[in-house]
Amino acid sequence: METDGIITRKVYAQVPPKVEYGLTERGKSLRNVLVAMSEWGEASIKARAAEGETVELKNMDYSGYLNY
Repeated sequence: METDGIITRKVYAQVPPKVEYGLTERGKSLRNVLVAMSEWGEASIKARAAEGETVELKNMDYSGYLNY
């Protein structure tokens, strides 16, 4: 993603190692796509659970991307 200009990566010469990542303007332009994917995923989880499927989240602290 760095090569594609979506993120920036800054490495600090220190111990312990430190790396910071950030979004470029091009990366920020993906926000609507990522929100749409999150909406789809959350709707899919609810629909599958409503159909009786056991849906197990990998991160039990997850409370919904769109809530942030």
